[in-house]
Amino acid sequence: MVTSNEKVLAFFLAVLLSLSATALASCAQPSPNAASSSGSSDAQEASVGERGEGMPAGSGSNSEATVGARARDEALSVSDLPSDTAASAGDLTDNPASSGNNGMGDTQPMQMAPLAYPTGWLAAPIDDIPAGVPVGIVDLPGFSIAAHRGGVEVAADDPSLASDDHSGTAVEGEAAILYGGAVRRVPADYLLVNLPDVLSQAVYDVVYSYASTSRCAGEVIPGVTGEQLPGYVAGAQQSDYLGGPQFVVPCAYRTAMKAQWVCDDLSARGYRLLVFDAYRPMTAQYYLSDCFVAAYQSNAVMQAGMGWSLTWYVANGPSGHNFGTDLDVGVCDAEGTPLPMPSQFDALDESGHLTSYQLNAGDITPAAYRPEVAGNAACLALHEAFRSAGFSELASEWWHFGDGEAEGIMRSIVRPGGLDFVASL
Repeated sequence: MVTSNEKVLAFFLAVLLSLSATALASCAQPSPNAASSSGSSDAQEASVGERGEGMPAGSGSNSEATVGARARDEALSVSDLPSDTAASAGDLTDNPASSGNNGMGDTQPMQMAPLAYPTGWLAAPIDDIPAGVPVGIVDLPGFSIAAHRGGVEVAADDPSLASDDHSGTAVEGEAAILYGGAVRRVPADYLLVNLPDVLSQAVYDVVYSYASTSRCAGEVIPGVTGEQLPGYVAGAQQSDYLGGPQFVVPCAYRTAMKAQWVCDDLSARGYRLLVFDAYRPMTAQYYLSDCFVAAYQSNAVMQAGMGWSLTWYVANGPSGHNFGTDLDVGVCDAEGTPLPMPSQFDALDESGHLTSYQLNAGDITPAAYRPEVAGNAACLALHEAFRSAGFSELASEWWHFGDGEAEGIMRSIVRPGGLDFVASL
């Protein structure tokens, strides 16, 4: 006979058995909030994000995870995030590139751009170095030469310079150049230097390299006006030293030094030098002369408007340009905007004259300037700066300046005629 106490005990045992069965069934089912061993952790990240909503910014890993979850929920890119959280958000991404490896655990070494130096060219061969071939200028008396990497000057204390930098290796009267992977010393007077590399404060527009502006009495010179002249590389070239496109403007070493003084003088007056031409290959010189003579002989407007004889405008033989010692220039304001001049550059007629009458270079004084020149403050400043630096003027061209000292030196090096190489970087 079952007593009442036994009935109560049986009842509790049944309840316990029922509860145990329910618990076992529950353990056999995966929790909706638990990530499976082979699935994603999105639910966990969302949960972390929900818990992080009430946490102060920057309170630790949970706040970083919150940023990551929010970025996914709101379809934000890392660049859309505030700068102080973008790095944390980036840390949460599985991007092999951002971690510096290839996705397989191998770290990729960072490729460093090679050192670059100003470009130069020899006017005559020295040993095994040909004339007209680009060389790196690592040291040059009178100029502050610094190695560049990717167009940016490399600091003198940069560890990467320890084995590659060659500055400070030149001596008086000599330049140190890099050719064939070795540093060589050469007479500085043999060098033409690329002006944009050493005179960065100047502005450059070598129109002969893409579209000549030459005209006579307003008339087009067939084969010249609007054309690239032979002997010039086409337009601006990519410069490893400057880190972008720039015109190629070879100039004799001593002339470049004087041009540096001109730039400093103009800068003090609030101007910048504008360079149209320096070294001109003989190929271009003869071509320009031949085209000009042919046009003049068949054009009555040119004949009436030229004023002086042909040779006042275009030499039919070597001139200072062909040795890199003459400069054709203008003036810009401090922002680099060209300023109005007495005429357009290369107006081969009376409008481009510096003086009112024919004068030899040594006889030119400001009193002889045409009113259009004397009344142009920027043009006057240009001539004052060049005369102070030791350049001569040309009566028929307000834009032309010659360096007779450097020309004499270059003529003694380059024989019998002018230089005729296509300059490239």
